[in-house]
Amino acid sequence: MINQSENIYNLEDYATAFADSWDINTMKLNRLSDMTLSELFDQYASYNTIELSDAECRIYKLNPKKLSYKIYDTTEIWFLILLANNIKSVTEFDLENNTILVPTNKMINKLLKLVPYKSS
Repeated sequence: MINQSENIYNLEDYATAFADSWDINTMKLNRLSDMTLSELFDQYASYNTIELSDAECRIYKLNPKKLSYKIYDTTEIWFLILLANNIKSVTEFDLENNTILVPTNKMINKLLKLVPYKSS
């Protein structure tokens, strides 16, 4: 499956533009990884394309957690970035074409609503 993007951004503009709009409950996100994510991704697919400079590619190559932190201010979204790009392993996160799909805030929030919240 080829994922479609809603918009195209450079990394710095994207991270800055959406910095205040991320409301990610990482407690719920940890339980989300136990669900059938590929089915949920197909159902709620909504992505933006990030165009990376050569320098950014060198920084984030093989490091989706660092990219997740830059974009979402949490490392917990890294596996969603891999899924959005049909990447099965961090070792495949090579950023060779200088672009990466990232789940939109809308998509992440829809996925999180599917996960029941239980306080510890």
